[in-house]
Amino acid sequence: MSKTIHTLLTIFITILSLSISIVYAGDKKVPFGSNDSLDEIRIKIKINGYNFKVGPTSIYKMQRTQKKFYYGRHPSTKPRDVSDSTGMGPLLYQLRKRTTLPVNFDWRNVNGKAYIGPVRNQGGCGSCYSFGAAAAAEGTYNWANGLSDDNLIDFSEAYIAFCLSKIPPYSDHFDGCQGADYEYYELQALTEKGIILEKDFPYQEDENTPCKENGETTKFKSWHRIGCTDVEAIKTAINTFGVVDASVMVNSAFEAYESGIYEDTETSCDAEPCYNAETNHAIALVGWGEENGKGYWILRNSWGKEWGENGYMRISHHAAHVSCAVAYLVFENPKTPIVKTEDATDVMENSATLHASVNTNNDNTSYYFEYGKTTKYGQTSTTTPLSASVDTISVSFSIHDLDPITTYHYRIVATNSFGSSFGVNKTISTSGTPLIPVVKTKSATDITSKSAILHAIVNPKGGETTCYFEYGKDESYGLITANPQKINGTLDIPIQLSAYKLDADTLYHYRIIAENESGITYGDDNSFSTTKTIDQLIFDGSFEGSQWTDEGAHNTFWKQTSDYWLPIWNDPEIAHSGDWFAWFDVTASIDQSVSLPESDTLVLSFWFKTHSMEYEEDFTNQFKRKKTLQDFSSFRVKIGNIVVYEFPNESMKDYSVWQEENINLSSFANGETQKIIFEAEVDVNEDETYTTRSIKNLETLTFIVDDISIKTGDINNEPPEKHRFDLNEDGNVNLGDLIYFINYFSNSEM
Repeated sequence: MSKTIHTLLTIFITILSLSISIVYAGDKKVPFGSNDSLDEIRIKIKINGYNFKVGPTSIYKMQRTQKKFYYGRHPSTKPRDVSDSTGMGPLLYQLRKRTTLPVNFDWRNVNGKAYIGPVRNQGGCGSCYSFGAAAAAEGTYNWANGLSDDNLIDFSEAYIAFCLSKIPPYSDHFDGCQGADYEYYELQALTEKGIILEKDFPYQEDENTPCKENGETTKFKSWHRIGCTDVEAIKTAINTFGVVDASVMVNSAFEAYESGIYEDTETSCDAEPCYNAETNHAIALVGWGEENGKGYWILRNSWGKEWGENGYMRISHHAAHVSCAVAYLVFENPKTPIVKTEDATDVMENSATLHASVNTNNDNTSYYFEYGKTTKYGQTSTTTPLSASVDTISVSFSIHDLDPITTYHYRIVATNSFGSSFGVNKTISTSGTPLIPVVKTKSATDITSKSAILHAIVNPKGGETTCYFEYGKDESYGLITANPQKINGTLDIPIQLSAYKLDADTLYHYRIIAENESGITYGDDNSFSTTKTIDQLIFDGSFEGSQWTDEGAHNTFWKQTSDYWLPIWNDPEIAHSGDWFAWFDVTASIDQSVSLPESDTLVLSFWFKTHSMEYEEDFTNQFKRKKTLQDFSSFRVKIGNIVVYEFPNESMKDYSVWQEENINLSSFANGETQKIIFEAEVDVNEDETYTTRSIKNLETLTFIVDDISIKTGDINNEPPEKHRFDLNEDGNVNLGDLIYFINYFSNSEM
């Protein structure tokens, strides 16, 4: 009986502690820990709204000292130099095709064929990195060579872990059962040294396994990283090249995973560079899918088929840092054409002759040149056939209708029955005289009562070009922006310059001007209106139904006469430069037009506090329940007509003290100007027992808003940056952004 009570008590305490943590976490999810019990994991799954199942898997049940041998990834002690990068490789070309990808894709079943073999088990050895690399190598090789089902290649994980790890510089980055760092030298080794077959060196989970260099090695052409959290790029790499190598941050819920789409709070690649986000286990990704609108990867683990869904996991796109450090291998079939882009000749103002060499690899081949002003090319020469031959053949093509003083990119592309080969990119620059600039005036942003940022697009057309804006209160302009921007080249270039010392609540016209040696170009007229100052907002009647005087805007009288305000006024955390008040009967509102920047993260943040004062002796007997005005009041924040925050709410916060509120505005982060409205309302008429006739003396209700700011930032790469509203425009750090909504309620006329 006592054991049962103890168990129930433990569960109760767990639930209570989680509930408390959630109250203080606000909208944040509750993270999984490294030592959570199954009950704790299941409670967190339910609280976070996840939908996957956990159980006592063999990994989960192990002692912590045992589990560490099933992980094998750690930060690097010798990180690569930034210049030591292979870039995105041929994946970049595939992305430019913008191929429509299927909703579901799985290398275990492509048109009824499997291009990856059964799941392996690394055992109690931290060699997961060798299993992730070998899986990527096998999937890539099988697809490149059309091998499936019973003909699948089977590479040796042991060769990576116990042979390649002994060779510098790889030995500085991965070592047998001791794991590998974040640098993917195991993939580099496959491109430089190669890998042998499993039959030539079978795997053993023994740190002291001697190297066996039997058999022929297979080398891969290259390896490349994929951009952090780039779902489309990862899908394209899997679909184009095969299985990819990746890594995850394992916790107790991951260990206990049985089925469903796994999710957790480790979704941000919060490191520099981003692929160094914390992970401790290497895996492979063999495909993707979608269920009830939620996308997931098909993760191949190396803990045996008894774990998860037959050794696999469906994992949400960004859970466990899975999309932070993804890499792929390239295997080039040696029978594809061998090509080389050569230097161009006869480069003139409007034409050039492109050159290359092609070896058909003894198979009928066709070739063409692609060229354009960027590495997206966009134009191609005519396609020319070449008969099968073992000889290298020189080819060329003359291109015309080029723009003068322009840089063009070009390369050779050749295709035979085994696939396509792409030459390296080269450039030419045409000669000639610059043309007159081409311009387009764009919309202004960051508009305040005193300034705005003006935007335009300018193509210098090959000459050094000076760009600036003229602006004014009508189309005669009269003012120009300071610090003209100088540009050159032949591509469209964005221009932005600031206009300062503007009048509030005023319409301004502006246009871009660009000038080079060939002439001057004027952009079309555009316009914007500056925002109002706080004084304007108050005195033009923005407080709907309010009762105030000029003193009410910055009310020193209130400070001197109300004992109720003394503790607030004396609060050292509240600065009063530019603070403003408004008292009202029914409703009050204040609004400000703000340009909400385009951003992955956009959060409206402010501190909020409310006071409602009443005296019990002032009420008739029927009001001993001590209802206050707060019972009949509400406070809202709106973007336009959409309510994004409301008080009262379901939060368990104590609003008699300062509480920080953070509102997700990401759905409004479109770069457009929006009206942010703060409003208060009291409606006692909804309760017949609470009327002016029942109150003998004064009662007050106050909503106080402080430190209003908008936080923006790249959710994956950059810390949030605060853009504060300087409501009183005094330039002080405190910004004078304290707002008091005050309601009088009495039985006498005010």
